[in-house]
Amino acid sequence: MLDKPELPDDERFLTNADRVSARDELVPLLNEAFSAKNRDEWWEKLGGHGFPCGPVRNVKESFECEQAVHRGMALNFEHSIAGHVTVPAHPAKYSRSP
Repeated sequence: MLDKPELPDDERFLTNADRVSARDELVPLLNEAFSAKNRDEWWEKLGGHGFPCGPVRNVKESFECEQAVHRGMALNFEHSIAGHVTVPAHPAKYSRSP
């Protein structure tokens, strides 16, 4: 999956304890592997194999995603000094309140 077929059999990384002990060696290898694809490519690849995952969004993407728009998760207002401001809305939505 990471296009690093040698990693699963590498004795330095066989168990969790091994991986923790060899963290300084493993992290650069993983960084290199994960740098080979963008966020959406990893999301598709990992999600397609049943891994629970999702994209890490920046602030703009968070406010614009379909779910956030549908739930009204952005409050927009004019600030006397800052001008137009967008802030997160409260995440709890109640059926009997405005």
